[in-house]
Amino acid sequence: MVEEGKLKLNTPISEYLTDIPETWKSVKVQQLLSHTSGIPDLVDEEEAVMIADNFDIVLKKVIAMPNDFKAGEEFRYNQTNYYLLGLIINCDIKISTI
Repeated sequence: MVEEGKLKLNTPISEYLTDIPETWKSVKVQQLLSHTSGIPDLVDEEEAVMIADNFDIVLKKVIAMPNDFKAGEEFRYNQTNYYLLGLIINCDIKISTI
């Protein structure tokens, strides 16, 4: 997608996703890819399971959580990053449909 000019890695994810939390809007695509977004994880690290049984509830919980850290300041492996990247790749799916 980058080579085709459909995706720019240094662009904020808010260019591709609508109705995301204000604290996520300045996160860049590259920060999702490198796990430096600071966006909360939808997986409980200690239990190695999603933070709720229902995926819709999981996403609502993650959206309501504060960021773990300021984007670009730390590295933390995160499944939410992959979910958001999937939404960006499938441009017709918006986070507002959650």
